[in-house]
Amino acid sequence: MKRWASGVLLLWVATSCKDGKTLEAEKKAQQLTVALSTARSAMAQGDFAWAIDAFKSAIAVRPEEAENYLLLAEAYMAAGKMALALLSIQEGEDHGARDTYRLKRMRADCHLSLREPAKAISLLLSLRDAELLSEPELLQLAGLQAVQGDTNGAYKSLEKAQLKKPSDPAVKVVEARVLFLSGEEAVAADLIDKVIAENPELAEARLLRARYFLNNGAPDKAELDLNQLGFEAAKRPEVVDLKAVALHRQKKYGEAAKLLDAALLQPGPGQADMLARLAETRLYQGDLGEAAVLVGKALALNPRQALALWVRGRAAQLEGDERTAEENFTFAQRADPLLGQALSSVAELALKDGRKMQAMQALERLLSLNEATRQQRLALAHIYIDTASNVPRAQQLAAELLKRDPNDAGAKAVKQRADKLGKSKQSSGLQVIGR
Repeated sequence: MKRWASGVLLLWVATSCKDGKTLEAEKKAQQLTVALSTARSAMAQGDFAWAIDAFKSAIAVRPEEAENYLLLAEAYMAAGKMALALLSIQEGEDHGARDTYRLKRMRADCHLSLREPAKAISLLLSLRDAELLSEPELLQLAGLQAVQGDTNGAYKSLEKAQLKKPSDPAVKVVEARVLFLSGEEAVAADLIDKVIAENPELAEARLLRARYFLNNGAPDKAELDLNQLGFEAAKRPEVVDLKAVALHRQKKYGEAAKLLDAALLQPGPGQADMLARLAETRLYQGDLGEAAVLVGKALALNPRQALALWVRGRAAQLEGDERTAEENFTFAQRADPLLGQALSSVAELALKDGRKMQAMQALERLLSLNEATRQQRLALAHIYIDTASNVPRAQQLAAELLKRDPNDAGAKAVKQRADKLGKSKQSSGLQVIGR
């Protein structure tokens, strides 16, 4: 009797323990389902802070599941928190995530948002060589390589995209961009004109031609091109931003402010960039107080927002504090090595202080981005002559300017100086350095 009672007791204990574990597992599964459902709903609504909290709850329930860390990383990326996204991606790998394409693609996007194109290119190249990139991704890579000065690499990526979709107008747009950045402006302009004639609603083509107009001193034509886009395309952050730049160049600051105010009413990850552009607008309007407020908001969302840092530096410069100005210009350049305003300001201060090599580096970067103004091209040419470091390039810059305007007195002066120095070096037997 005692043995039977003991057996029943053991069976009851075992059953109770088993039921307890089952209930706990079911409870966790239910909590995980609720957390993930909440997170996905929040992502769909654009409430990324809520989504982040929900994905964290999912990780707390099942910390061993790698997928939850990657979902959290995607939420961080949507919220513009790229450094945290990179940490979550690493945690996902630590917990067993092995999807090479997804991991590298996410990392590349984070590095692009952090203005670290070299790191992004390295990741994308490894995916390209493994034949894992789609045609749009190959075009993105080609564009990045061209901006970084790797024209040969850009054409290699472009060729792979052409093999996938040879008749795609998007391929022609990137080809034109590579041509622009490599100095083949006439060929590039003809190509992009043809693409737009055949595809008038193609936003990427309009954006590229608008940038070309801006770089060549025709902001009115850039604005007109962007005004041809449809309603949905016109709301894209990159379109709004470029149109604001075109309005700035025409001193239409009120229109730019109205455009940016409307864009800021729409939630999205580009809020920091829009705030920074609006801060720039207020700066041009002379409202340094409002500009400072907007800079603070932009930097609160993204401490590395380069344009906001430049605005803060320019405001300090206007108030006579050149030390603070240069510090912020340098911070801006480090945050985004491609920011034209920062490069221009660094070059301006360096020239003022006689730091010709630093000025030369900044001006060369502007030139490689096809964003150097006429005055900056002339300044660079004079540095080449003053330092006798690249006389043939100075002659080439003068020739390019004279091709645009045969009566350009500044270009004529550069050509005269360069020709004289070139002849002097040849007669003395010295080598003239060229690129």
